[in-house]
Amino acid sequence: MLTDIPLKFKINRRTILLTQKKYIMQTATVPTKTFEKILSKLDYLTEEIETIKAKLFEEEPTYGSDAWWTWSDKKADEDIKAGRVMKFDSTEEAIKWLNS
Repeated sequence: MLTDIPLKFKINRRTILLTQKKYIMQTATVPTKTFEKILSKLDYLTEEIETIKAKLFEEEPTYGSDAWWTWSDKKADEDIKAGRVMKFDSTEEAIKWLNS
């Protein structure tokens, strides 16, 4: 019968709990900086996954409803804050960009 052996690591007030199968008794030494980089990248990936999940499962309200207008205004504000906008000095410049 195989049992899990819990392994605990504490780094910067974080506790990482890993399990290792009893028959796999191998040890790897990882420098602290490398381990911190791994944790940092995992944090980033976790945030990205949460963002993607939110976008995938977000339901758009019925077009034209009051809820839709509130939702679309919120989306527009998010785009503006994130810099996902185009600015034009004239109508002709905007039309030229649209036709390009």
